[in-house]
Amino acid sequence: MRFMAPGQISPIEEIPFLDVEQLKRCRHVASLTFHIEGQWRIWLQTGGENAFVEISGEPAEAYYFAATPVHDADFTTLHLNFIAQRALVTGLTRSFSAFQDDLFNLAASLAKLDLIHASSLPARSRMACTEVEYILTVCRSMYDLLQEMLACLWENVRLTDPTLTKRPLKRSFAEMAFKGEEPREAEELARTYGLPVEVAACYARHAPIFLKMRRFRDNLVHKGHNVRTLYTGDHAFLISSELGPFTELKIWRAEEMQPNALGPLKPVLGLLIHNLLWTCNDFIAEWMKVIDTPSDLVPGMYFYSRGNSNSQLLDALRDAQRRLSEGRGLPGTPEFPIQTQDPDAPSD
Repeated sequence: MRFMAPGQISPIEEIPFLDVEQLKRCRHVASLTFHIEGQWRIWLQTGGENAFVEISGEPAEAYYFAATPVHDADFTTLHLNFIAQRALVTGLTRSFSAFQDDLFNLAASLAKLDLIHASSLPARSRMACTEVEYILTVCRSMYDLLQEMLACLWENVRLTDPTLTKRPLKRSFAEMAFKGEEPREAEELARTYGLPVEVAACYARHAPIFLKMRRFRDNLVHKGHNVRTLYTGDHAFLISSELGPFTELKIWRAEEMQPNALGPLKPVLGLLIHNLLWTCNDFIAEWMKVIDTPSDLVPGMYFYSRGNSNSQLLDALRDAQRRLSEGRGLPGTPEFPIQTQDPDAPSD
């Protein structure tokens, strides 16, 4: 390991923990914040393009590399770790950075719903409505950020079979996954773009729930509907189980239901976010099976999220996981999309 004096200005190649050979592959570094042997090691860019200085500090909200999470609420996912460690190529940094920010924003909005409900303000139902609309809008945009990342990754793939033709992917998830309102078949996508059928199958697998989420979001945001199905209960905000996208889905347990077919709001949002993260993981898992990727940029570590509201996000995702394991909620496998320990270990 290379050692540097605190305050010393050095090129990025001299920062410890980075695999210099992998760095030479024109890959970007998602974070220069590390936690090792109980200490934070943080570098910031200063002066010239390749001039970095180590500073003292502890981040309150950041993404960092470490062998294990520092706090119980710090987490990673297969998708986050893969992009940061093996695939942060030129052209992908903007969409990946925006995706990371949106994860923090989703966590903050879930926390705000709790604060709004506890406030007892007369306008708290309306305040909650605006957060629901925001969460749906952010989830929708994160699908497109995922698609931008996939399109960029595909641009950087070199096919070894000269008989195959590779075409650029669309930058919109909806444009890739649908013809009008109908999901596209995996075989058609594979044939059109030259994609491995395993990756193409992910679009067909996740299109139905994406469509439900998009319709729910469009009804609220684009058609001017107020969220008349959102109510203030004694312990949580409630939503009508008869709302269009959810009428045929089993989300709530019998003991949770309130009079007038009302169920708690949080499980709906948790399931939507869970499905988004599962979609990201599913694409990367299939990608890794069929396409060679370089080794980790930061060997022996993983890429973790550390945020002030991460515990609320994790609570929502764990609740979604329990419901899926009971056969409730949105269709799909009950794979837990986050890890608070070793991402290579079996899921809970």
